[in-house]
Amino acid sequence: MRTEEYEDDASGPGDPLPAAVFEQVAHTLVAQIRTMIDHRAEYEPVHASAFPERATTFYERVDRELAAVGFQTLGDFEDASLLVTDSSQKSFVRFALGAHGAIAAMWFEVPAPEGDALQCLVLHSWLANGSVLVTARGTIDNGLPLPASIVVERVDATLDTRSALRTHGERVASTGQAPCRAADVNELFNRYTGDEVAIAEFRRGLGSNLFEPMLRTMLGENYDAQGQPILDAIHDHPEWMDGEISPAPISLRLGMAQDGVVDSDRFPHLVIARIPEHIEPMDRGARYEDPLQDALAIRDLGMVTGGGSQLTSAAEIGVVDVEMALADLSEALDVAKRILEEAGAPVGSHLRFEQDGVEVERPFGVQEGVAVYLDGTGLPDEVYAETDVNALMARLAGAVESVGGELRSAWNGPSETALFHYGPSADAMMVALKPVFDDFAICQNARVLIRHGADGDTRTVRLPRRNGA
Repeated sequence: MRTEEYEDDASGPGDPLPAAVFEQVAHTLVAQIRTMIDHRAEYEPVHASAFPERATTFYERVDRELAAVGFQTLGDFEDASLLVTDSSQKSFVRFALGAHGAIAAMWFEVPAPEGDALQCLVLHSWLANGSVLVTARGTIDNGLPLPASIVVERVDATLDTRSALRTHGERVASTGQAPCRAADVNELFNRYTGDEVAIAEFRRGLGSNLFEPMLRTMLGENYDAQGQPILDAIHDHPEWMDGEISPAPISLRLGMAQDGVVDSDRFPHLVIARIPEHIEPMDRGARYEDPLQDALAIRDLGMVTGGGSQLTSAAEIGVVDVEMALADLSEALDVAKRILEEAGAPVGSHLRFEQDGVEVERPFGVQEGVAVYLDGTGLPDEVYAETDVNALMARLAGAVESVGGELRSAWNGPSETALFHYGPSADAMMVALKPVFDDFAICQNARVLIRHGADGDTRTVRLPRRNGA
């Protein structure tokens, strides 16, 4: 969430942004950074053909350039800890070892909000004294501090691979330390994991002090006007660093808004969009809240004021709310409905508001849903041991995509694992999914929740067990 998205909320050209805007941005930023700190990559081999959007020429060119100086390519991998079904957003990383295991290379693309993806090459050497030297080409400095033992030098994105290697080699030589040599890909990944753990512990120890260098790097000359208020909000809420990160800030929740949070003269109508979907808070913001805020702000029709999740008895997200303050219940409400539907809101969603003293529910949503709850405890042990989860998810995603749908998210519960599919027709998705159910033993005895029709009615079917299961 970007502070510049809210510039129209100021009452005049030179007026500062409302404090609530900075608080909401601050809360989102803390949640994002905490998620980044807690992330641990889980690299698993993949076939390059599964990533058709990759820039083949970039990967092959770097491969050839490294091979020419003695590097051995270790293969193609993805970070399986990232639950992403859109291949254009998945991680695709190629690794190599050179200088008899003393230098590790990884190269990858990073999607950019605008323009071409960033094409990155990162070289690592681990030294005998415990320090790590990193030379990075094409990456962006996010300003987050690193422990003193990990030293990163960024080189120009246009620097050729040989020159980048020369720069890295000279840095290693200048330390006078012998590099530790990685024998194979498993040892290499263990070293990467060790770095992740060290960085996470260091950044977690900094607490809220982590954010000032990041904000100064991100905002540059705009730091005083935008970064300092965000930093102040972070310091005012130390609980954000330790507590639950999913709920929106209390002061921004609808019905609990304090004076000054919502301009009730401009936006007097409080509306809740209730959406029956399992979607994590950060994904909810990206899919629903941010596009809605953009659409309302640019038309001066309102603002998003918060959001929340309601859990089932199994601790699954069953329903989410997107809360907004609108200028009217005609044009502004129509815009909100259209934007949420374009974002993929499922049938069975409702806009809730008060009109002329009467509580009103206005249905919306166009996507039907098929949620597949896999039996996590009642099948033979060999079924779980033999199941390739990545292959299953790829088949499920491909099946629903063939009828215009998508596999959006997943949830791991105490006795079930759920996979959530959305598309224009639940019946069509069920037909497309049947061959997948038949091919994977893990799908037997699955509970399938189908949400369909204009009202979002639900029905449940149970997939049959196989003989002997």
